Amino acid sequence: MNFVQTLEESLRDLASEARKKHPGVKEASERATLRLRMLQTQYVGKVRQANSSSQASANGSTDTTAKTTTNHPTTQLFAHSEILHPFLLAANYPNASAELLNISFNSMQLLMRANAIQPSDAIQMLRVWMIQAQNVVSCYEKLYAKEIYLQTESQQHESAATTNHAAGSSSSSSSWFSWGSSSSAAATTDPSSSNNKQSSNNQIQSTKSSSTTLSSQQSPLQMEHCAKQILSCLLQLLELLKEHYAKHLTVELWTNAMALACVWLHYTPIKHTVHQAAVSTLKQVMNLLYSAANDKLLQSTWDDLLQLCDVNIQPNVNLTGAFALCQRSVAHNATVHPPCAELALQLLTRLLREHHISLPPRLLQKTFGISVQLLLQLDKRGTSMEKCLRISQWTTVLFQTYFVSYSSECLELLELLLKPIAAATDVCRSHDDFEDGYVYTASDADSVLLTEQHAASDGKKSSSTRTLTTLISPSVLWKAAFSLEAIYVIFDRDNPMELSVILEDARIVLALSETLSDFATIGASCMDHLLQLVSFGKSLPYSGNEVFAKSLTKVKPTFFRTAEQACTSGNAQCLLVDGASTDKATSSSSSGILGEALWITLQNLLRLSECMIGLNGVEQMLEQTFAPSLAVLQHYLKRCIGSSDLVQFSLKGFANLADVCLPLGTIHRKALLLSLCKLSLPTWGQRDSTAQLQDHHVMTLLYLCRIIHTHYEFITDDWEIIVRTFDELSDITIASKQLSDESYHAALAVSNLFSRLAPFSTCFSTSSLLRLAEALTEITKTRLEGLDVVGSNDTVLAQRMKPVDALARQSSDGGESSSISSKIMNIGVRAIYGNDSETQKTEGSKGTRIVGTFCGDYRHEYVKRISSAKSTMRVNAVGDIPYVLAVLTDVVMANSFRFEECGDPLSEQLSRLASVSPAVRPFIMDVLSVLAMSHLSSERALPAPFVGPGRSIFEDPMQSQLWAVEDCSGKQSSTEAAIQTFEFGAKSQSDLLSPLCLRIQSAEKPDMAESSLGALSTIIEGVGHNMTGDVWCHVIDAVASLSGDPTYTAVDRTHAPWINCSSLAFRCLKFIVDDFRDQLTQSESASKTLTSLLDCCTSFGRSKHDVNISLTAITLLWTIADQDPGSDSVDRALSRLMDLAADVRAEIRNAAVNTLFSCIIGRGSGFTPARWKSCFLDTIFGVYDMVANYAGTDVASGDSGAGPGKRYRVSLHHSRDSSQKQWLETQSLVLRGLIRLLRSYFSLLLDEADHQDMTVAAQSARTWFEDAWLRILDYSFDAATYEGGRDTLAMRTTGLELMVLCCQIASNDGVEAATAPARVSTNMEVINGALRTVREPQPVKMLEERVFSVSTNDRRKQLYVDAFEAIEAYNEAVSKTISQGGNGDETTVQMIHSFVTSLRHLYDCSMSSELASDNAKVLHSLDRSEETSGIDVGVGDLEPRFVKIVSDMLKAAGNYSSSRFLNQGQRVSLNLLRTVASNGSAVAFTALVDMAGKSLFVQSSEQADDKGSQTALRTEASDAISQEIVKDTVSCECKSLILYQVLNVFLGHCHTDTTNPSTAALHYAHMIPVIDAGLAGVTNLSLDDPFAINVAELVWSKFINCLSVMLSPTTFEDGALNIANARDLPKIISAGSKNVKQANVINFCAVLSFGASEALIVAKQQAEKAKGANEEDATTTRDQCEATLSMFQLCYSLCCQFQPEDAGLHAITKSVLADAIGPLPDESSMQIFNEDVALIVCRCLENDNLDCIVISVFAQLSRLASAPSAKIRDAVSKVFNVVDVAAILNTARLESEAAEERARLAEKRVQDLSAKVKQLQQRNIELTQEVAILQASI
Repeated sequence: MNFVQTLEESLRDLASEARKKHPGVKEASERATLRLRMLQTQYVGKVRQANSSSQASANGSTDTTAKTTTNHPTTQLFAHSEILHPFLLAANYPNASAELLNISFNSMQLLMRANAIQPSDAIQMLRVWMIQAQNVVSCYEKLYAKEIYLQTESQQHESAATTNHAAGSSSSSSSWFSWGSSSSAAATTDPSSSNNKQSSNNQIQSTKSSSTTLSSQQSPLQMEHCAKQILSCLLQLLELLKEHYAKHLTVELWTNAMALACVWLHYTPIKHTVHQAAVSTLKQVMNLLYSAANDKLLQSTWDDLLQLCDVNIQPNVNLTGAFALCQRSVAHNATVHPPCAELALQLLTRLLREHHISLPPRLLQKTFGISVQLLLQLDKRGTSMEKCLRISQWTTVLFQTYFVSYSSECLELLELLLKPIAAATDVCRSHDDFEDGYVYTASDADSVLLTEQHAASDGKKSSSTRTLTTLISPSVLWKAAFSLEAIYVIFDRDNPMELSVILEDARIVLALSETLSDFATIGASCMDHLLQLVSFGKSLPYSGNEVFAKSLTKVKPTFFRTAEQACTSGNAQCLLVDGASTDKATSSSSSGILGEALWITLQNLLRLSECMIGLNGVEQMLEQTFAPSLAVLQHYLKRCIGSSDLVQFSLKGFANLADVCLPLGTIHRKALLLSLCKLSLPTWGQRDSTAQLQDHHVMTLLYLCRIIHTHYEFITDDWEIIVRTFDELSDITIASKQLSDESYHAALAVSNLFSRLAPFSTCFSTSSLLRLAEALTEITKTRLEGLDVVGSNDTVLAQRMKPVDALARQSSDGGESSSISSKIMNIGVRAIYGNDSETQKTEGSKGTRIVGTFCGDYRHEYVKRISSAKSTMRVNAVGDIPYVLAVLTDVVMANSFRFEECGDPLSEQLSRLASVSPAVRPFIMDVLSVLAMSHLSSERALPAPFVGPGRSIFEDPMQSQLWAVEDCSGKQSSTEAAIQTFEFGAKSQSDLLSPLCLRIQSAEKPDMAESSLGALSTIIEGVGHNMTGDVWCHVIDAVASLSGDPTYTAVDRTHAPWINCSSLAFRCLKFIVDDFRDQLTQSESASKTLTSLLDCCTSFGRSKHDVNISLTAITLLWTIADQDPGSDSVDRALSRLMDLAADVRAEIRNAAVNTLFSCIIGRGSGFTPARWKSCFLDTIFGVYDMVANYAGTDVASGDSGAGPGKRYRVSLHHSRDSSQKQWLETQSLVLRGLIRLLRSYFSLLLDEADHQDMTVAAQSARTWFEDAWLRILDYSFDAATYEGGRDTLAMRTTGLELMVLCCQIASNDGVEAATAPARVSTNMEVINGALRTVREPQPVKMLEERVFSVSTNDRRKQLYVDAFEAIEAYNEAVSKTISQGGNGDETTVQMIHSFVTSLRHLYDCSMSSELASDNAKVLHSLDRSEETSGIDVGVGDLEPRFVKIVSDMLKAAGNYSSSRFLNQGQRVSLNLLRTVASNGSAVAFTALVDMAGKSLFVQSSEQADDKGSQTALRTEASDAISQEIVKDTVSCECKSLILYQVLNVFLGHCHTDTTNPSTAALHYAHMIPVIDAGLAGVTNLSLDDPFAINVAELVWSKFINCLSVMLSPTTFEDGALNIANARDLPKIISAGSKNVKQANVINFCAVLSFGASEALIVAKQQAEKAKGANEEDATTTRDQCEATLSMFQLCYSLCCQFQPEDAGLHAITKSVLADAIGPLPDESSMQIFNEDVALIVCRCLENDNLDCIVISVFAQLSRLASAPSAKIRDAVSKVFNVVDVAAILNTARLESEAAEERARLAEKRVQDLSAKVKQLQQRNIELTQEVAILQASI
């Protein structure tokens, strides 16, 4: 029981220590001791019980109790709050002594180790610890105030907050104790002890003075010990709870724990051990939190850390996570400061690196956002060292964690990481001394080495040693260094595929490579910077002595580690001193960091190139990184030639780039090889044999050879650069005095490669071999210029010089030596390096070196072989031939084993070299003879050291293993494997005629060519029928070479002297075609022969000697293709015609284009789907693209004749004197050819393309024809929108025709109509001026009517939509031109007319299917909302889009017209709209309504705002609406919509100003048929459709509003009233009355009542006005009055008919009759008016069912019955006759009496019920009394 004993001793010590000052603690300790002993007794009892149960179990006892209590008790039994209480109480006192606190903390740690605390006491423990922490911190605040102030002042970005804090540091510190409230502190004491509780409260609430006094009792060491104990207790408590009581780890506990860990940070210096311990504790607390807390708290804590890092955070921000009790404030009363931004970043970095944190997207986006803001802080000058470090570390970890799932955000971070590097580069570049041209050479390296050795021997630094400085300020340099290390870490991955997300972003790759390249280049451009880089490289270890085996150790950057150490030690700011510094330590530190930064930059660039190897899409990456990477490598190879490390490093970079770019075959290959070759020689391109190689030259040569060894198959066209380099190297001596011993041996390895090139070429593929041979040939031509080899008498070179012989031969007088060997050595040294004693001393280590050139050994061996050959060789000049010629012959001989593959090309190379180089012609011809004899006879062996086939031995060679080859031919020797034997008699015809044909082809003089051609013609005429096989190809090719084809590059035969030769050659061609065509097509090599024949015709077509020859050659192409039963010749002919379509002569290319389409159409019926695809995609589109390209550029037109000597001239019209016009004409021809082709084969193309693609793809996939269709539409659109005037009208019109045709033939009804077959081919041909039959006629294959499948029909529909969208695009282009103020000419209207005319044809094809009207959509559009005035046009609704196109064209045509009348474009567009509308198109009607506008109801004289032809257009549109709407083809729905839109326009016009007198000018001639037809349509809508019902209500509502406006009088300036066009209104009212339904009767009658009332008022005023007016005005006014009365009569009668009960109607009737009762003596005319109106009313009342009106005006009628006017009396009597007034009154009386009787009975019933209620109430009272009596009796 050591635990109990220790704990009891601690309680005794605690009581003893607290006896005087803290009696409460003493009492608590005594109680805890008693409790401890009680628990000890329980513990002992349980131990005994456990032991006894264990023994019983061992003895086999069956006692149940023994079996169930076998567990041994643990110290957790002592977990009691009363035991912990005294320790908490002691620590609760701020003035507790150090010993008292030590006992308390040690005891609490003992309890926690023993798991003897209650988890509920944890929060109390944290609060008590916080009290002591605050006490210590309050002392630290004063003790380290100045140091903290200086520390925070150095951080510029936090200067304001630091100043406030320093100013307030001397104020009261009582705020520390306010953090733990009295209640929380007292909670740790015993509730039963009120005295202790009061004492604790008083102590917790102590003031500043007590705090200061008490805290001074502890020394700094004691306070430090106390702080560390608190932090240790905190970690121990959290770990205990996490392990045993995880559910008690509440948010409150975590927040208190985090506050306790953070309380030290703000008030202790960074170097202080307490600060460091607090930081360490905080990190561990965060780890515990993120391994035990819930997700909500974790996310809140993460958000807290982000806020602490946020640069835009407010000082008093509220934290909601584990830092909730911390407050970021500069005020002194802040309790606990949260971690600073740097520490918060460190915590985030640690958490993200060590924990798999799953953040919600919102929080993750915020994380990236704040990270971007933090990275932007790196550009700011005042950012601290530590913050820069933390930002870089955080960004690195964030990028590594999320760069796959959040690639775009991470790439943004990477881009921001590059800014510090770019800033460092800019700072260096801005310095005047950043580029001093310094080159670090080997001499510099030796001098530095000697200085260092001298300084080491003296034991002190040499005075000559200079201090290296940097041009970049330390702060900028460190920021760049952090970014460089971050980039290094990001790219430091074993699997480069993981970096594909970065490398696939071209922008990021470009920025990364350029930034690193700029920094590496500009940062190493001056002497000091280069020396720093070299110094750092020397400090690195390397392995291996051989060049390729020597590899530098991969260097890991140390920037983070160095800065971390500086930040931890508090010395970070000394590394970020801006500006020039005289401090040597600072200078040296920045110097070291610069060297490392430049090295890491190089390493990052190399890593970038390594990562690209094998990645997909590497071409784009290479495009971005190649130039910057190459620039860096070149820079270091040029400026650091004295550093083998950097040279090795740079060459490794070259090797990496070669691995990437050479297999791609891009232009970068040439740049890389050229750069390496230039760097491998001191004077590349100058052929300086006296040049001295240095170490870096040899290393570069070896790496170049290694690249060749690895990538020889990918060098292709760039062999010339390599061959030129080796040719210049061949004359340079090996023994350069500037070479080290190691480099000298490497140079010897290079010299051995000269003899290995020819054997190594046997490993090449045929194409690579030929490229090498071509390069050797070209370099040989250059070397032989001006070289007199023939005059040389040297037969064989001297024997190879041995080292001793060479030295002896070059000996000179020197000093004596003690031995012969030493004398020879001295002679050799003087011979090589000069007679300089000092040189002998310094260079003596170089030993004996061979004097000779790099190719000396190879030349000696070559001459020996050639001289000893069995065949006769003219070797007088062999000793002086260039190395490239020697190796060329060796390459040809070494590869003779593959004569069938490349024998002819290699022989051709030698032949061409012999023809241009007379100096070596005999030797080359001898070599060719040897080659030929070696294949003819087995006795003739080749004088070659190695004859293939061979293969490379080493994949990863050392320097001595480069280009090593072994024989892989099997058991045969290398010579025997190459021998091929055959008898001369078996020599083929091709071999016999090839020399003659080659002579013709290579002849440079016309007379030589003509004579050779004559001989060939004679052979053909004599034995042509016996010629078979490939010989015809050679013959035809020879003939073609004389055509004068400009593309024939062997010999230029386009000049006038070759005209006659060309004519003879064409005659020969015609002879072959006419007489030997059948023989050519029936031979085994017919395909190849026909190809040559077609090529020959093409060559003559290109010839510019004679236009007639070219045109005839084009005809021959068609003839050959049309008469050949096979289909391959068609493809070949099309490809040749395609080439001729690019001819600069207009007549030639036009003929080629027409012939091409004629050939396709003529043979198209037999095309397969694959051939159709190739025909479109390759041939037709290729021709159009080429022609369009030329048409868009100013290409000079070629002469139609043959130059100065031409015999035929073609006269050109003045309108065709422009080459661009001629190209546009050709372009138009191509489009017309497409029109012909699509008309003929559209159905076939659609069906076959679909059938072909359905066999390999899903039904939903696009076929090739669909892609071609889109491309055709693009062509037509480009042509239609081509800018220009009348010169381009034909092409634009053709483009429009093709565009609309595509839509037409793809329509449902237009497919069969547009696919009429066209026959172009014929079986007749004009031969020698006569029409002859050339083959049996074949029946024309007619296209049968086809029924498309469902999938094909769907594709046809899609083609239709694509074509329609192209038409829309053209419409938008025209509209855009107009909107931008484009000025058109007369051709614009012509284009519009042509376009709309084509649209009319399109509509005829599509009106019943694609462009059919949708009536249901009309109802839906009207039912959508009351404000809707049009139809909702969807994407798939083609009819509205079609109408829009026509409408736009109508507007566009009007834009170019200023006449009063419609132009042709407007007229045809309006007619098309009218046609569409007549077929029931609501959209077309809508467009017409929009055009007509107010002209529907306003006369043209009132439309003052219209100009030009707009008035006529509006009038025409109004006529069209009124005439077309009444037709039966227009649906009811359409009529309803149009009526609604017209009424909307009318209301919009009238509501603008209801008092405007212009309303009187309204006319309803156009509106009457619209209203009549529209209301009838509404009436006929189906009542079963809910949409139709809603539409009817909507239209009737709008009609009633309009009718109300029409019936409203207009007030003129003189007060006169008038109802506009009152004579036409009855027609409108009648239309409404005919079609009104019961649901609209009330509203309709209300308007009629209103109209009747207003008409009566207006008529009365007009009658009064007519009385005082002159005769003319009176007549007019009376006519108006009559019209108004007629309208009144109609309105009144209809009201009586539909709603006789209307109160307004009764009021009107009473008013009229009342006015007619009384006489008006002074107004006799008005009396007549009143009587007339009364008569109208009486006539209306004569109808049946108007009893209610008669009864309401019975009094007035009775009075009128006695009126003076007989007419009135008669009218009243008629009313009474119709209406039986007596019967009506009697009926009313009876109804009144019945009502009175019902009322009486009801009253009696009420009285009876009242009496019954009273009786029930009385009975209730009685029963209540009885109940009360019974209860009382009980």
